[in-house]
Amino acid sequence: MLCNASDIVTDFLMASDKKTMIPKIFTNLSMAMLCLIGMVISLFTQTSLAQDARWVAKTMPVHDIELASYDLGRIEKVNVSVGQSVTAGTELVVLDSDSTFAGQQIATIQRQIAKTESENDIELRYANKSRDVLVKNVERSRLANLQYPQSIPDIEIEQQRLEKEQAELSAELAQQKIAINQNNLNLRVEEESLAKILHARRTLRAPIDGIVVELKKDAGESVAAGETVLRIVNLDRLRLVSRLEQNAISRIAVGDSVRFFPQRDTVKDLVVIGKITFISPELNPEEEVVEIWAEFDNHELGLLIGEKGELAILD
Repeated sequence: MLCNASDIVTDFLMASDKKTMIPKIFTNLSMAMLCLIGMVISLFTQTSLAQDARWVAKTMPVHDIELASYDLGRIEKVNVSVGQSVTAGTELVVLDSDSTFAGQQIATIQRQIAKTESENDIELRYANKSRDVLVKNVERSRLANLQYPQSIPDIEIEQQRLEKEQAELSAELAQQKIAINQNNLNLRVEEESLAKILHARRTLRAPIDGIVVELKKDAGESVAAGETVLRIVNLDRLRLVSRLEQNAISRIAVGDSVRFFPQRDTVKDLVVIGKITFISPELNPEEEVVEIWAEFDNHELGLLIGEKGELAILD
């Protein structure tokens, strides 16, 4: 090998006539030096190309929401217009909600009734009092017969014992009724929560801060469950989408910094710094490229969605 200096030295040491090998050694060493210089130049050139390489990229929204209706209904009110800025939780569109409002009111009343019933322990207290009285009657009859045999007939004592057992069973039944009433209250609470959810779903609220960029329905129109009503995008943080050659992917990783040079005639020398957030595991077999994403803070830059430019990887 021309670039292997160790082979040249080995050949010299093993040669029997070392004098005749000296010119050859100088020649081979010169060629080895030239080969080494070529390798250094090639490596420097590849590094420079990697540093200077740029790829076409464009901006895309990180948060792009198509807000759809949960349920079938008729739109009663639209509170926003295209181009309007909204904050998360803002009431945007209201569907007809008379039936769900009535359902919520009914559920609330039923929950209040169930709460009153669950707190009612009158039957249990009465049953316990009756049982205590009858227990004492049975005990008095027993003591009376001990002192005066047969003063109280056996049939009467049995009747007292039966009444005592009935009072004990009544107390158990009242306790079970309280437990049932408590479970019924829990059920009514859940039904009320469900009714509130169903009513709240008739109002579409902004899930994020952003700008309304599309409005597909207007007041008075019907909307199906799952049908898109409007679209909101957030411009505070944008995504750069680019496609790199397969051999360039091995030199980057998620978290690496990138520079983006927007193609703007009005603003010169604008450079945006971002970080790689995604490297696709899929290779486009036709173009042999891999898609990557990078994100950057656009709060103060004011770049638009769809702007094109060049992307460079920072070392």
